[in-house]
Parts: sequence; structure tokens; C-alpha cells
Amino acid sequence: MYILFGLIGAFLGLLVFTFALGGAYCVFGGYSSTLWVGPFGLLGCLSIGFGLGLLSYKFENREFGSGK
Repeated sequence: MYILFGLIGAFLGLLVFTFALGGAYCVFGGYSSTLWVGPFGLLGCLSIGFGLGLLSYKFENREFGSGK
């Protein structure tokens, strides 16, 4: 289950990179204007999304501010 949640998080990281950070040219066209909107930005967003997906599985029954 860890892998599934990690992959879902990585997919959400890809969506953030593509649409929110303007990396659509890098993803769909293979063109990157800078290094941070290219491979490093993509790798960063994927790894952050994967890590947050793992954390969401590990702490699945907690809410922000619950103190548990």
C-alpha cells in the first residue's frame, strides 16, 4: 500500500509541475527553458509528491491540529 500511495502522490506532483509551475513544455514537448522548469523541477516535484504520499498513508487517521 505504501507504493500505491507514493505513486498517487508522485502523479499529483507531476500535475503540480505541469500546470502550476508551467512545466507543460517540458513534459509534453521535451523543451525546458531553464534547469528548474526542466528535469530538476520535475524530479523535485515527483519526489516531494512521493514522500507526501507515503506520509499520508502512514498518518492516515490524523487531522491537522488533532494532537494525536
